Amino acid sequence: MLYNMLDITKTDTGLLLEVKRKKDRKELLKEYKDPDKAEYYIWSELLEPYSCNGSYHPISAEDIVALTSDPYLLADTIDIDDDGTVTPIGDIYHFPYYMTHSVIEELAIHGKCELNKVN
Repeated sequence: MLYNMLDITKTDTGLLLEVKRKKDRKELLKEYKDPDKAEYYIWSELLEPYSCNGSYHPISAEDIVALTSDPYLLADTIDIDDDGTVTPIGDIYHFPYYMTHSVIEELAIHGKCELNKVN
């Protein structure tokens, strides 16, 4: 179970994501290597305690008209209009190495990963 495994700390340059307990990192690596689990599913599960409480919502590049295919975009919080339009509120964060690295794998192996604040 991935719930409450992830700690997020806001820094001057973005967000520090951490999975501090070794047993949680082992479980995360097991989930990551499971061919039946999509990476975005794992990402969503890790973020659920935050996004369900109004902070750190995953967003898509289309939501913010961004020229990226980064699957790890986060907003401090979001507003969703009746027509489904997503408006990020606060800062937006991205993982600049998304084309060659996985946030999930970084967390599972190294226990931490940084998302940069978009200026």
